[in-house]
Amino acid sequence: MSKWWFTLFSQPFFLTPTHPLYLACPPLSQFKSPFLPSEAALHFIGPLQSNKVNGLVKNVPQLAVIESVSTIKLAKKISEAVKQTPARIDPTSGQVVKKLEIYVQIDTSLEASKAGIAFNDDAAIAEIVNCIVNECSDTIVLGGLMTIGAPGDMSAFVKLRDVRDQLLLKYEGKGIDSLELSMGMSGDYVEAIKEGATSVRVGSSIFGARDYSKSKA
Repeated sequence: MSKWWFTLFSQPFFLTPTHPLYLACPPLSQFKSPFLPSEAALHFIGPLQSNKVNGLVKNVPQLAVIESVSTIKLAKKISEAVKQTPARIDPTSGQVVKKLEIYVQIDTSLEASKAGIAFNDDAAIAEIVNCIVNECSDTIVLGGLMTIGAPGDMSAFVKLRDVRDQLLLKYEGKGIDSLELSMGMSGDYVEAIKEGATSVRVGSSIFGARDYSKSKA
């Protein structure tokens, strides 16, 4: 059976031929998971308020990954929500899953407008990783890292990969065996893949640029 992957709150994603396709979904207030096939595996990307976590985790059984976690508070909130939610069936493997995968968002551009933990803040990165691996390991799993770099700055991909490599070295045999890299968009996805991206955001290339004028009307 083909794998179908969806992303909440984002433009559609497209990966290399051996990877699944990510599609955008309506805002959570309008989102109804039965709208999607039962084998869908949903990825959430974007700002997630603490008071929205329970609704997301409990009401979307196809949720597979939350990709934009950058605070211990949010990680613990997700952990508590998973703890209070019945185990689900993984849509791709058919196995019972009791944990939820999350990605830590890393700020590789150090722009004020960008969310995430600064790529050079080793202490902060270690703190959230330790929380996930040691305090919340019964409910959530660190599955990868995500970044949204500055336009035209290809060094963002190298920075995220370096953070990944450092974590794999530090936590070898301590609960982290591999980490996905979610990075790159329509204008730079080729470079991102060359630097090791395992998922890229190229919705504009597939569906065309968004028309923001309608949203402002």
